[in-house]
Amino acid sequence: MVPDPRPGTKPGTAALIRRVLSVILYVLGGWMLVSEIFIALLDFGQSAATTIGILAFFALLSLPFFLLAVWATPGDRTVELGAALVVTAIVGAVLSLAVVIMLSDPQFRQFMPDDRPMPEFHFTPLLALVNLALIGGTGWLLTRRGQQPAR
Repeated sequence: MVPDPRPGTKPGTAALIRRVLSVILYVLGGWMLVSEIFIALLDFGQSAATTIGILAFFALLSLPFFLLAVWATPGDRTVELGAALVVTAIVGAVLSLAVVIMLSDPQFRQFMPDDRPMPEFHFTPLLALVNLALIGGTGWLLTRRGQQPAR
């Protein structure tokens, strides 16, 4: 536990507040990174450079949240960042699969508004899988590295 420097507070209050803050920041960073995973799945006909730029933008958008969460956490920073990245990859994979199933259903188009046509897009599963492997693999490596005993 992290000692609270303020007199008159319950022991562990600062650690609890830091834990709650780090969880909120990990969720926000994960949300941004899940958006990046989802964007990697869809191709709207843009160039490869534009796609990479968009993916980099969302990855960089999640970076401050993860850095602040790592700073705020009272626990093992490496393990918690790795776990957050693994959970982000899993959530991104599940949501991407749900979107593929939903958009592949021809009856889904009947729920779209008549005044706006469905945009033309294609799925890019290879880019999405590489993206998931990078995020999930980095998280797994960080988790494993943090769990190794000090030498």
